Amino acid sequence: ASGDGFQRLVADALQHQGFCSIAMPSLDAVGRAAALEAARGGGSSTWTLPKLEFEEAFLGRRSTSKLCFLEQASPLHESLAPLCESLEKLCEALARCPPGEHLGFQAEPRCQKLLLRATLERGERRLLSPGALTEEDVQAGLVEEHLDFLQRRKLCMLYALEAEATLELWPRGGQSLRLPIARDTVVVFRHDLMAFSHSQGDSGTGSSLALQAWLLEAPQELQLLGLEGNHLGMETLFGGPPQLSEKQVHIISASCRLPGGAYGLDCDWLMYGMQTDGYSEIPLLRWDVSVYYTSEPDKEQGKSYTKHSALLGDLEVLSFDNHFFGIPDEQ
Repeated sequence: ASGDGFQRLVADALQHQGFCSIAMPSLDAVGRAAALEAARGGGSSTWTLPKLEFEEAFLGRRSTSKLCFLEQASPLHESLAPLCESLEKLCEALARCPPGEHLGFQAEPRCQKLLLRATLERGERRLLSPGALTEEDVQAGLVEEHLDFLQRRKLCMLYALEAEATLELWPRGGQSLRLPIARDTVVVFRHDLMAFSHSQGDSGTGSSLALQAWLLEAPQELQLLGLEGNHLGMETLFGGPPQLSEKQVHIISASCRLPGGAYGLDCDWLMYGMQTDGYSEIPLLRWDVSVYYTSEPDKEQGKSYTKHSALLGDLEVLSFDNHFFGIPDEQ
């Protein structure tokens, strides 16, 4: 299953209908029985369910399955080695398709998220479900990792190890399609273009052991080889505030004493944020405002019609060292 002709046939089927079925080589009866027995027994201590928010992405809609991720060199992976190797070789063959000619994307060289799935028994969902996402899961990066998987997943491969399985596909904007899956058959479908569900066959009895894996798009890597032009090109690439072309002033530190009790930049900005100002009635220490103020400037000529001003506090005036600046006391 590694020739160019096979790759082209699979790619054409995926391009035109979104899925294809591939007959896999059968194991001898003894080898198959041993592998399936190992799958049922070896996974008994590691069966689990994904987080509720992730379940549909891995197990499909309305899932009645549990799963066990197969890590390389794990005992369960070793027990299922002939079956796992067949699926992994299929992934490698599809990954070698030229992206521009067949699949339309550059695939990673090997399959990802290899898992074994089986039918849930009565009462197992409550025992196996880890529940919904928590804040600790978010902090641990599970959401970010899952979003990366959703963005890069392209092909899903489902390998039926037992008969009586059904795969239902939901293309975007199209009618759903039910596919019976015979034993030793792999169904490959565009998981980026359609949702799916996997269940027991129409009889609804027995188990439905299956291997499942994904072919992901290779992560894009950007390299900055050089920059040409002026600062306007930098703004186009990276955004941010415009870069000034003239000489710039670098502010190392700043302080202020302003009317309204704004003794520092923080207080000054707080005053503006409260939508107020530094104006207050002129205190008697400065001058007797009643001598110069009138509320009827049209009747009393030569007087001021305001008695407010933005002034520093009395302490600043009394403690001002005028001699340091060469200012006489009279001034």
